[in-house]
Amino acid sequence: MRTNDLLLRQTRMHFPRLDVAEIKIAPINKGGSDRKFYRIRCSPEQTLILVKYNREREENRHYVQIAQFLNAYEIRVPKIYFHDPAEGLIWVEDLGESDLYSFRRFIVCPNRSAWK
Repeated sequence: MRTNDLLLRQTRMHFPRLDVAEIKIAPINKGGSDRKFYRIRCSPEQTLILVKYNREREENRHYVQIAQFLNAYEIRVPKIYFHDPAEGLIWVEDLGESDLYSFRRFIVCPNRSAWK
């Protein structure tokens, strides 16, 4: 079974109220730390991000805890909708098409070379 089909099946299992016929999954061609990101379109107005991570990398196992920690200090991070640690899957809020790297020219940073 293809990766997208498996991820679609997992999404349907964890979010049974979503309209099955409407769900579409598309890979996002950016990632990091052995994480792969997918945009799940549930309807024309509703999307989620699915993060598939490698459980062998230490920092990936802490992704959800870090997000919860930052959120507790009112630092805006995507809301965690569901975490399946056994499968290495996290469904999170979709904050849009732009990523942090795309804002690098607008950030005033004394060590700007770190962004290059």
